[in-house]
Amino acid sequence: AINIEVNDFSNFPRNVELYNMLGEKLLNFTPAESKFTVSLTNLANGNYYLKIISEDKVYTQKIIKEK
Repeated sequence: AINIEVNDFSNFPRNVELYNMLGEKLLNFTPAESKFTVSLTNLANGNYYLKIISEDKVYTQKIIKEK
């Protein structure tokens, strides 16, 4: 799992999305506050992109899951 705290948005994220390298959306949720957890437990090892969207900003981070 990845623990995330978003501090640079004017308000907490409206949407969090996780994509694989093929561009397939694997996870999509709306967090209730600026601190949240993204579980990678059920995902295979590999590269992913985490996208955090607020009303006025989009933040994308590459994630590498290894055993």
